[in-house]
Amino acid sequence: FVSQGNWVNLVYSGLLFLGFALNPNLPVAIVWAQSIRAIWLSKKDITCIATPRLPIAAKLHVMVYDKTGTITKNGVDLLTVVPIDSKNKSFQAPVNTNLSDKTWSKNLPIAVQQALGTCHSVTTMKNGERVGNNVEISMLDTSGWEIPSADSTERICRPPKELHGIKPVEILKVFEFDHVRMTSGVIIQDLNTKQIRCVMKGSYERIQQISASASIPGDFKKITNQY
Repeated sequence: FVSQGNWVNLVYSGLLFLGFALNPNLPVAIVWAQSIRAIWLSKKDITCIATPRLPIAAKLHVMVYDKTGTITKNGVDLLTVVPIDSKNKSFQAPVNTNLSDKTWSKNLPIAVQQALGTCHSVTTMKNGERVGNNVEISMLDTSGWEIPSADSTERICRPPKELHGIKPVEILKVFEFDHVRMTSGVIIQDLNTKQIRCVMKGSYERIQQISASASIPGDFKKITNQY
């Protein structure tokens, strides 16, 4: 550039020439191209929910997955719940589920019953269909709890009517699953006692790591390995 005697003029001149070089329609063209790629992929039954990631994905040659399929596998049902006695720091007798009996969970601690009905990512559609991970849908169906629909402003989860001693709870905050934290959770409030609880869910190894060692039963690994 020819010196204009002022660095401000030099900067403005440089930006002006840069603007001439870059087509203002370039961002639109990039988005358009990404959308076309997404359409092509959809024809091959590949769904892309983040089209800006397509240019990066195109440069990958090897992709490794670490997934057992437990969450997405069909036909997985909740069979047994093994509660822990918080006072004695020991496992209680296993409680088997029963879809035909809505009172099967009456012998579980209240906190465990509330966890079964609230700590999940399941959503209920307008037509009553539940959408989410198959394992969590099975857990919620087995528990008998009712959750608000996706378009509802209400955040109240209600237990089965057959469980007379359990009151509805309100969901105050949801913590979605985080791959770094390896847990998901929810903060709930008992509408009867106004008590607030934080419920966390994850693999038993992860829960053991983040829990106070004094609260873990001595036979924790032995019992969990049985399941």
